[in-house]
This record gives sequence, C-alpha cells and structure tokens, in this order.
Amino acid sequence: MSEQINSTLPENQPPTTPTNLAPNNEVLSNSVTQTVAGRLQQTFKEHPLPTVAVGVGIIVATPLLIRLLKPVARTVIKGGVTLYEKTRVTLAENAETFGDIVAEAKAEAISEAENRAKIKADILSKQSTPNP
Repeated sequence: MSEQINSTLPENQPPTTPTNLAPNNEVLSNSVTQTVAGRLQQTFKEHPLPTVAVGVGIIVATPLLIRLLKPVARTVIKGGVTLYEKTRVTLAENAETFGDIVAEAKAEAISEAENRAKIKADILSKQSTPNP
C-alpha cells in the first residue's frame, strides 16, 4: 500500500513512513494533499470528460446546496441557542435553590447552637444556686 501512496509523490520527496510522519502533522497533511492531488491527476488523465463533469457539477451544485442547507443550519443553531438559554436559566434556578438550602442550614445551625447555649446556661445556673 505504501508503494501506491509513494508512487504519486514527486521524485525529489522521500517516501513517507510512520517515522517521518509522526513528529510533524504538516508532513502528514502535505502527504495526504499530494496523494489526493496525484490520484485526481491520474483520474483526469484516464477519464477527462467525467472528471470535468464532476468539477462543473460541484461548482453548479455548491450555491444550490448552500441555499438549501442554510435554513437547516439556522434551525440547528437556533435550537442550540434555545438549549443554551434554558440550561443557563435552569442552572441559575438550581444555584438559587442551593443557596437557599445553605442559608436555611446555617440558620438552623445557629438556632441549635443558641438553644444548646441556653440549656447549658440553665443547667449551670441551677447548679450554682443553692437549694433551700
């Protein structure tokens, strides 16, 4: 398989192996681009009329596809924005609820501490007063 890929490369470029592709993604990108370009050139040489027809078809179809896909893209983006807004509101409500729970827990803790202090003070005052 590497022979097929390397056969489309120019003669002055070394063959691409995993060792010289790994450190640099640019080498991989150039290799893929050159491979695709080489295959397109070979296809054009073998079948020029269908290749030109496909190219013209792509040029003609692109604006049509853009017009057809634009409403779909707009709907998808609108859905994403709506989902984001609903999520943001839900998170804000949950944060407020959590804050309320924390405030209630703090108030209960303070109230319980005050009650314990009163009970302790009552016990100490009963112990310190003499019985008649």
